Amino acid sequence: MQIVRKTGLLGILIALAWPVWSTEDDEKESPAAPLVHSEPGHVVGYISLPVGEQELPATLISEQLGEPLGKVLILHDSGGGIAGTGLVDTLRLTLPESGWTTMTVALEYPYSPQLFVAESADDSEAADASDLTEAGEQIAEAETDTEQTQLADNNARISAALAYLNAQQPGPTVIVAFGEAVPLAISAASQQGDDKAQIWIAADMTFSELPELGPLLDIMPQDVGKKNTDALSRAVLMRQANNQSYSQRRLVGAGHDFQGFENQVLTTVRAWLQKQFKSEGQG
Repeated sequence: MQIVRKTGLLGILIALAWPVWSTEDDEKESPAAPLVHSEPGHVVGYISLPVGEQELPATLISEQLGEPLGKVLILHDSGGGIAGTGLVDTLRLTLPESGWTTMTVALEYPYSPQLFVAESADDSEAADASDLTEAGEQIAEAETDTEQTQLADNNARISAALAYLNAQQPGPTVIVAFGEAVPLAISAASQQGDDKAQIWIAADMTFSELPELGPLLDIMPQDVGKKNTDALSRAVLMRQANNQSYSQRRLVGAGHDFQGFENQVLTTVRAWLQKQFKSEGQG
């Protein structure tokens, strides 16, 4: 009887210890989890892009039509990401179905906190306000240096992305730039090659001189009953320069992020790309 009890007790102890042994074996056999970009969920097309000594988050989705037309580099806005829900994801996931290889790369934008001076009737606080203003100027100078550093870093990221993308597939290179990424796209135009184009989405800038960009599609949101003065000034400049390769589309009622207008933007982009780059054999 004692032998049976000891045997039963030994079996219970083995059963209790088994999950621990099993977990330890799994930990030994399983490789270390790779470092993944912090965006939640599974990122379709995720790759690590070498930029100097860094490995940066990016995505690459090859064309899925079987008739490659070219490649599209999508530059997200500040506050966006390589696979942000909304228009960035709509374009990068859907354009490959029309023969375009798409790529995104993580960009950094400067953050500029605002300083507010509280109103006071005490004259003794005027000096404090002066000190705060001086401190604000110093912060502004530091932010300018940071912004220039980040601009150079973003330019390097875009250069690496274009080189990587051009190595994957021949054909024209198109840059789609959102908001604050538009100046970066302009700077990168010389690296796109001769057969190039750009698409600006929600750009908020004006020009004194016309940049050399090739065909350009300018998509802007517009509030109902209001005018988008920046967009209108760009259109006037292009007409004055007799730029036949410039097109502008203003979507009335759309917000800056085009939420709810993603399919309209996609249709506009796809039709414009087809018009600019379709081959003679295509209808």
